[in-house]
Amino acid sequence: MAIVSIAVVLVVISVTGSGSGPVAGGDSAACGIEVVFLAGEGFMISCGHSKVLIDALFDLNVPEGTPPRAHGHLPPDGVARLEGASKPFDKVDAVLVTHRHDDHFTAGCAARYMRANGWAVLAGTPAVIESLAEYPWLAGEKGERLVTVDVSAGEVDTLIVDGLTIYALGIRHTGCGSGTGVVTDGTPERSQCIDHIAWLVETDGCRILHLGDAKLAAEEFDRFPWLPGLEIDIAFIPYWFLLQSGGVDLINRRIAPRSVVLMHWNRWNRDSVVEELERNREDLPHAVIFGEAFEKKRF
Repeated sequence: MAIVSIAVVLVVISVTGSGSGPVAGGDSAACGIEVVFLAGEGFMISCGHSKVLIDALFDLNVPEGTPPRAHGHLPPDGVARLEGASKPFDKVDAVLVTHRHDDHFTAGCAARYMRANGWAVLAGTPAVIESLAEYPWLAGEKGERLVTVDVSAGEVDTLIVDGLTIYALGIRHTGCGSGTGVVTDGTPERSQCIDHIAWLVETDGCRILHLGDAKLAAEEFDRFPWLPGLEIDIAFIPYWFLLQSGGVDLINRRIAPRSVVLMHWNRWNRDSVVEELERNREDLPHAVIFGEAFEKKRF
């Protein structure tokens, strides 16, 4: 296991290809966790003295007269508040991006946030980091505040950012390997076989897992057999794990989190997701679905 010093507050520990992960145990959830919902799969998670943004920095607002996107997104004033690192987004330690689809990350939004927050480290796939190269205020930041993480399916990399230990898990994007790998959902065609990371974050006794747009397939999670033993406090899981056959069982057997946040619903399907959750309440007793932007919950 190589340890490479990247910056004063950042060390990258590469365990690529091993599939090894964190050690189970510890005083999980000793501090309590606060989650702020932004849009889509975007959240700010706080535990103790640490804050993380995951898949939160994107702007899907369109010119007047253009049909709205199906994906949830913040209105312009909300985007401005986020990009400006206004409170409570001013003291975030790490910005994590699961993949480069524009309902999870847009380069301009992320670059403006990184300019306003001069402390945060942003980690993402090679395509995410390369897309930020055109912004002059981020020149020279690659390998320092901009960290490239390149993991294939089943691989693990580890970042240490200040008080955070962050594991990047290689889990394929939904739709990859099940046909053409390309979808058309009212937006331009885009590949589903895109570099994709699920993020596992540990800090101050808290453990959270954000799956991004993970593929619902047992083999994706069989590569990480240690996950259920971690006693993950909150797993952020896309709604199709609830709706598709075998998804609830996979959550309980291959992740086994204490709480679940269902995410990535849109304004047209949220009611059906809520109804399905209630039908599965016995199997997911501690699952929640957020509603409005900037809604806050404590766990």
